[in-house]
Amino acid sequence: MEFTKNGFYQRLEQHKLIAVLNDPSQIEKLIKYKQNISAATLMTGNILSVKKYIDLLHKEGIPVILHIEKIEGLKADHYGVDFIIEYVKPFGILTTKKSIMKQAKSKGAFVIQMVFLFDTVNYQNVLDSLDNITVDMLEIMPCRATDLISEIVTLSPVPVVTGGLLTDLRYVKEVLSTGVASLATSNVDIWKRGV
Repeated sequence: MEFTKNGFYQRLEQHKLIAVLNDPSQIEKLIKYKQNISAATLMTGNILSVKKYIDLLHKEGIPVILHIEKIEGLKADHYGVDFIIEYVKPFGILTTKKSIMKQAKSKGAFVIQMVFLFDTVNYQNVLDSLDNITVDMLEIMPCRATDLISEIVTLSPVPVVTGGLLTDLRYVKEVLSTGVASLATSNVDIWKRGV
């Protein structure tokens, strides 16, 4: 199945939920609740299994964003990025590394930059870098830093997704009130319920 950037953004408007897969055993549950989910972030697998997982999810109509640094046996260099984009063919790439972002964008991939907010210097660096964004989306971690995420959403030229530390359903409304395009979580209770 072919997915487009605009089609993906439309999916996010309909279902503000991206399922995060940390283990292959979660794939069956994701398929069961796919009507509540706009996409999946794949953070598990190795160079022998990742294509099989992506092909299965794409066949189910679920765009897959691959966290390239989490794939065992894959070196996240120029050749590794080319291999993923040309052979494995996820809808998008998620990464923390600028070199991977640049290479993936040069190949026409949809790219999400993952950023961790761990102190005020890091937060200020994120704000300072927003004018030079070259990716398609930002993923800000953890989602419980709602006041900081709200400001990033307001200033960001690209849509923002957030996730991490979403341990309880009661935080969903608070996180979504920040104006993010989507919430990324591995919490199956949230997949089941939808947002």
